[in-house]
Formats: sequence, C-alpha cells, structure tokens
Amino acid sequence: MSRENASITDLMDAFEDSVINEAFDKHKQLLSRKAEEMKTISTKDYLENAAFWNNKGMDRYDRGMYDGALQAFYRAVESDPVLADAWNGNQQF
Repeated sequence: MSRENASITDLMDAFEDSVINEAFDKHKQLLSRKAEEMKTISTKDYLENAAFWNNKGMDRYDRGMYDGALQAFYRAVESDPVLADAWNGNQQF
C-alpha cells in the first residue's frame, strides 16, 4: 500500500471515528434528557400516590375501617416518608 493510500485510509478512519463519536454523544445527551424527564414524572407520580393513600386512609378511618385505614397510611408513608399527614394518621391508632 502506498503512503498516499495509507493517508487516505487514516483520514477515512478518523472521519468515521469522528462521526461515530458525535452520534454517540448526541445519543447520550438525549438519553440523559429522557432520564431526567422520567425522573420528574416518577417523582410527581410518587408524591401523588402518597397523597392518594393518605386520603384513602382518612376516608377509611372516618368510616370506622381502622385496619384498612392503617394499611393505607402505611402505604402513604412508604411512598413518601416525609408526608406528615400520613404519620399523623398513623398516630390516631
């Protein structure tokens, strides 16, 4: 192989590597953005789930369904350990 052909091959290899690296970087950035979006959605769902179980616990408590209320409060605390309302609901027992 002549020196000129080797240089062209080297340039083509470098170009291919550059294109592949650029595509990989763009894909990595896209995945990072998608992961952040999913994290936000998941956190929102997580907190709404805690509020749902807390409300269900209060409803069951008001209807005298104490075992069901306690289970719902536990689910609320599992979903969001800092949800004060759920802890307060647990303290009614």
